[in-house]
Amino acid sequence: MGFRLIFPTVSLYYWDMTRLVLLDDAGLMDALRSEVERARLAHSSMLEVVAEARARGLETRAGYRSLAELVKHVVRVDTGEAKRWVNQASAVFPSVTPIGAVVATPLPVVAGAVAEGVLSSAHLDMLVGAMAGLPAEAEPILVDVARSAEPAGVRAVAAGIRARIDQDGREPDDRDPVQPVNLLHLRTKTDGRVEFSGRLGAEQGELLRALISPLAKPHATDAAGPDTRTLPERQGDALADLLDLASRSQDLPIEAGERPHVAVTIDYRTLMSGIGTATLGDTSVISAGEARRIACTAGIIPAVLGERGEVLDIGRMSRRLTPHLRRALHLRDGGCAFPMCDRPPNWADAHHIREWSQGGNTGMDNLVLLCRRHHVLIHHSEWEVRMSGGLPSFHPPAFMDPLRRPVHNVVRRLAG
Repeated sequence: MGFRLIFPTVSLYYWDMTRLVLLDDAGLMDALRSEVERARLAHSSMLEVVAEARARGLETRAGYRSLAELVKHVVRVDTGEAKRWVNQASAVFPSVTPIGAVVATPLPVVAGAVAEGVLSSAHLDMLVGAMAGLPAEAEPILVDVARSAEPAGVRAVAAGIRARIDQDGREPDDRDPVQPVNLLHLRTKTDGRVEFSGRLGAEQGELLRALISPLAKPHATDAAGPDTRTLPERQGDALADLLDLASRSQDLPIEAGERPHVAVTIDYRTLMSGIGTATLGDTSVISAGEARRIACTAGIIPAVLGERGEVLDIGRMSRRLTPHLRRALHLRDGGCAFPMCDRPPNWADAHHIREWSQGGNTGMDNLVLLCRRHHVLIHHSEWEVRMSGGLPSFHPPAFMDPLRRPVHNVVRRLAG
């Protein structure tokens, strides 16, 4: 019996796969459109069921505080998804008042398109949200857009309609203007990583996108190979670059008599050997190698501690890089000096070729500009930087070139 039950399912799946393989490219896309339309029609039918449950007040009879809670437990979806379904059903299906009167759907044109199976769930969310602040005359316009464009297209057209309706903005009043709510939640994990979430107003959000976008583009293939980072990884690195650039600003606020900074505490022997750990901030632990990379451009404050950790003596901070040295590096290297890298000077760190902890000086003959990606690469790989004729040369690992022949950033040289 077991084999008889399983065998037809396997055969049907095999037949479906065979049918798809026999289709040409155009036929395959037609099949995709048909399946998507079927899924959208199924979603419309599901919303109709949710609307009927709402009309019956089923959540109250079942002892739930809301219909979304009931839906969540019945079909095992997240709370957010259940709320989306209830909101969608409320927008495209009639409702019933407590006294039994039927109230027509608030978005009849949207409801018709949903019944045809031409709108995705994302389209529906966008239309419901857009129509909350627009007159009824905008509904057929936005639905027509949704029939031929992605949800983002609906948002753009809705914004244009909204701007044309209220060209002068809101009427002025005597109350203080309400600023967009900007929120940022920071959480430090046990391993020292910081997770964050929040939101920005429209203007600040577009500014963030404008700043992140050029920095989040994939790096061109260079001597180290192609850029294999995903989009979220590239955007995360872009945000880190923005923070690094902001930290160099002379307009930063003062707190407790100092400009914002990150403190790294490391034992001198650990710094010298590169083996061990350091403390980042108050509690986070990082490797000695990471601390040595940070020390490339950090201010160093020597301190002498007693056996119990008490401070016996503390010296003055010494800047690792003076402004005139950085300007000279900008002129010489033109940006990240790693072969084929095109990162500009403002996005590069000054790397000590011979580390400061090993006696390396802070001078032109021992410094090279490296972007964040290649700075980490130099510290954590077998790539090596050497000075030759007053210019940096890069020697790849032996597995890339057994002879480790030097390579240079030819584009920078030609531009210079």
